Amino acid sequence: MKTYCLLLIGLLSLPAWAQVIVNPDGTHSVQTGSVIVNPNGTHSTVHGSGNSSVIVNPDGTHSVRTGSVNVNPDGSHSTIHGTGKGAIIVGPNGSHTVLQDSSSIDAYRAWSWQYQRKKKEKNKPQ
Repeated sequence: MKTYCLLLIGLLSLPAWAQVIVNPDGTHSVQTGSVIVNPNGTHSTVHGSGNSSVIVNPDGTHSVRTGSVNVNPDGSHSTIHGTGKGAIIVGPNGSHTVLQDSSSIDAYRAWSWQYQRKKKEKNKPQ
């Protein structure tokens, strides 16, 4: 089970510059740089920087981001999570867990890989 969980984390880790956006309906979008990938596969673009920016949605509507909150065209709010070195873990049932700092998992993954390699070398027939 540990290997399975680590594999999931390894496959689904976000790069250091990615953010997870939790939408009002519970779905998740991911932003990398100035591009947001929406749950349905469409893309939105982020314009501006600093505390306030405008997001252009695929249908041409605009959302406004202030800090870690996006105000959508219909007035609903999305929240942004995962700034910094984070990871999103998708469970077998589709649930999501966001780790704000995955450095301990990264260290364990590196140790586990080295341990498994040494174990294989030790057990190799001569």
